[in-house]
Amino acid sequence: MLIIEKGETPMAEKRNSPERSNHRRLPRRRVLAALAMATAMPLVWPAGPARAQQVDMLTIVVPFPPGGSTDAIARLLGEELRGKYAKTVIVENKPGGGGRIGTVSVKDSAPDGKTALIVPAVGFEIYPHVYKSLSYSIKDFATVAQLGVAPMVYSVGPKVPADVKTFPDYLKWVKGHQDNAFYATPGAGSLAHFLGVMVSRGADVKLDPVHYSGDAPQAGALLSGEVAASASVIGGIIAHARKGTARILAATGAERSSLAPDVPTFKELGFDIDGNLALDLFMPAGTPGENVDKLSEAVKGALDAPKIQEAMKTFGFEPAYLPPAELASDLDARLKRWGPIVEASGFKADE
Repeated sequence: MLIIEKGETPMAEKRNSPERSNHRRLPRRRVLAALAMATAMPLVWPAGPARAQQVDMLTIVVPFPPGGSTDAIARLLGEELRGKYAKTVIVENKPGGGGRIGTVSVKDSAPDGKTALIVPAVGFEIYPHVYKSLSYSIKDFATVAQLGVAPMVYSVGPKVPADVKTFPDYLKWVKGHQDNAFYATPGAGSLAHFLGVMVSRGADVKLDPVHYSGDAPQAGALLSGEVAASASVIGGIIAHARKGTARILAATGAERSSLAPDVPTFKELGFDIDGNLALDLFMPAGTPGENVDKLSEAVKGALDAPKIQEAMKTFGFEPAYLPPAELASDLDARLKRWGPIVEASGFKADE
């Protein structure tokens, strides 16, 4: 177990600190390297002098393996929350079931203000429509805060001619090349899977998904020409787009993403296609309101920390805080929006 005393910086962080890099954006591999020494076991930040009404310890559960984007952001968030919400903050990885195992563990935790869950909102807006018997629902949790959102994007690779430069160009091309009317996804039942369903329905073109086991295999299939197009979160393709090896044609969101300002939104192009990936924080249902509000306010302040903003941008997220009530309303709207789309796809996950 790695313990970081107040005022002390781990060697991995010293080598990768913003001060040492003159505040330049950290590449994805350096963000992960700075966290590598901590990801094999729970990470703990003991605080300095205790403040009034602090809990002794907060455990932030990440329902995925160490090393991913949610894990990286959680660990930096934990550092910022130390001494502001709890004297000590632990990040604990509980992977399995696409995030369901860790989520259920938080549902079953005591509602004493000492346990939180950080997770993409897919588990609350998509999974209820996908799994026949999901062992939790949003009613089992108290919404704390939305941390950020990442646009979903539709991209093409080298299999699509270079003169296909826009989303309308692609639609015209693919309608004439139905043998290439496939799009890659990072997994069946993912947000990207159903983004492709929306594109197919909204553009009135037949598109079939090809599912891979994660962002990297999906990107590899696109770049190699195994598939012509892909639906993904922006963080999974932006580096390739900047190199010119992939072309992002359209993105979700009400406004263009600062990560890809030249990419139009689907709404700009006249399509009713939307659905950003949101990263949210929850606590068990029944957690006292004062704990929920205190943690939410602490998270709001933490999102201003340069390290967290850099990490979120590295993984394709843009900080976008929502307080408890607004997050609950947003999740309810998302759940209702995705229902007809999932139903139209005919997809049901194997238990």
